Amino acid sequence: MIARAESALDRGDVLGVGVSAITMDDAVATLESWIEERRREYVCVTGVHGVMECRSDPSLRKIHDEAGMVTPDACRSCISCALSARSARNGSMGRT
Repeated sequence: MIARAESALDRGDVLGVGVSAITMDDAVATLESWIEERRREYVCVTGVHGVMECRSDPSLRKIHDEAGMVTPDACRSCISCALSARSARNGSMGRT
């Protein structure tokens, strides 16, 4: 369960860790809105190692859960899972 239910960013479940299902344009727009609204948020950039560490380290998992955005690094598996979850929620199977 993702602790930041109030977050506007959709997250895909990657082995129990919520990874933001976003494009670069989404990320930039989100960061710009946080700056404009003077919101104090943080971004985690994670990959397979980070996801695996979150599964065994509750404090690291909490950091990821409470982040305003959790972006996948260049690992294809994280990106694929996050975008697949987004596509499923949007009812589409293609690129969103």
